[in-house]
Amino acid sequence: MEVALKSITITADEELMDQVRTNLIHNSIKFTPEKGTISVKLIETEEESASI
Repeated sequence: MEVALKSITITADEELMDQVRTNLIHNSIKFTPEKGTISVKLIETEEESASI
């Protein structure tokens, strides 16, 4: 697993973000072929935030 994460501040519901991270990692492991690579990257943009 390759991880490239900068330290940034995110304003979001912590529990929901934990669930998102958990789901992404679990799905990545489940659907990555044997000897495959999972890459996690965090990219900060200057876009305005949106509410869902």
